[in-house]
Amino acid sequence: MNLYYKKIYSLLCQIKFPSESYSILDFWEYKSEEKIKKFLLHPNVSSIINFISWNQHSNDIYYYQRILEWFLAKFISQNYNYDFSVNSNKLNNNITLTPLAINPYSWNDSHPDHEDNILWSYWDFEVKDWISIINASLQILEVVDEGFHSEISLIIKEIVPLWTSETLNNSWSYKWCIGVLYVWLLTWVKDPEIFALESIIHEYSHTKLNLVMTFDGVIACDWKAQYYSAIRPDARPISWVFLWYHAFAPTLLIIIKAFISWFIKDKKSWEERIALYYFKLKFLQKTIKKHAHFSLIWKDINFELDYTVSEIDDLYSKIWVSKSTIMKVYVWQKNHFQEVNTKYNNLKY
Repeated sequence: MNLYYKKIYSLLCQIKFPSESYSILDFWEYKSEEKIKKFLLHPNVSSIINFISWNQHSNDIYYYQRILEWFLAKFISQNYNYDFSVNSNKLNNNITLTPLAINPYSWNDSHPDHEDNILWSYWDFEVKDWISIINASLQILEVVDEGFHSEISLIIKEIVPLWTSETLNNSWSYKWCIGVLYVWLLTWVKDPEIFALESIIHEYSHTKLNLVMTFDGVIACDWKAQYYSAIRPDARPISWVFLWYHAFAPTLLIIIKAFISWFIKDKKSWEERIALYYFKLKFLQKTIKKHAHFSLIWKDINFELDYTVSEIDDLYSKIWVSKSTIMKVYVWQKNHFQEVNTKYNNLKY
């Protein structure tokens, strides 16, 4: 996070505050680097700094300048201990659960499956239910993969509750808001904590890659939506296919580990889901290996992904998925490919 901290700090120094009651540079000159980091690396602060710096012609600039100034004043007045979270509840790992998203990008950029933004709320669950389910997810993660659990603890500051649903399990995160995950919870399922875990790992993986891509493009992309992603119902640029591949691999690995460790109650349903995810992962891998052109930093990311996929291959072979399940998910995936291939000319895969 050190490079990210320096980048956010450099952007902050360019911002003029409305009241001009004090100098940012004078303030930081006498404070320790750890206190500066505490302020700059909280996503509610860094996302506003990013927004102000990259959207100079937005009508909302003045509004967010005032919020940022208020955050800074609050931070100073509370002896540099203000945590910037609103109406928050503590989860495991010092992550907070908050129903109020300060991130400016969340007001204008929702999940691609939704035309309108969704209002953040606990909805059909009580606050205690959200806390219980997400804490259970984090506890499972700590047991099955302590390293991944520790890594998330370093980066993620907030989880924002989005929605509850009987069938749909969407989640999202933002490139310019490092450290916040937006999560749905499923109702009327046997394993709500596993679905929540799936969302957390998936969105954290996006966050991890977005953090890297702040300094390195990772993948050369012509931005033509012409590649089959195996996940989406539409064609995607190759960089977006890679974004899914990078998130899908660790998510499937953690889910398989939870399955093998008997944390999953609905074994039959998750056996099908894991088999389908495995088919999709291998399709994503094939597309990336064939079509993607990467920067030098890709070597490290590629090594990590290859290792993750090889571990998945090994664990998947030990589940002994039934032939009937394999045939069922094969048909599902084949139909998905044919549907996308029919809608888009010159689809590459």
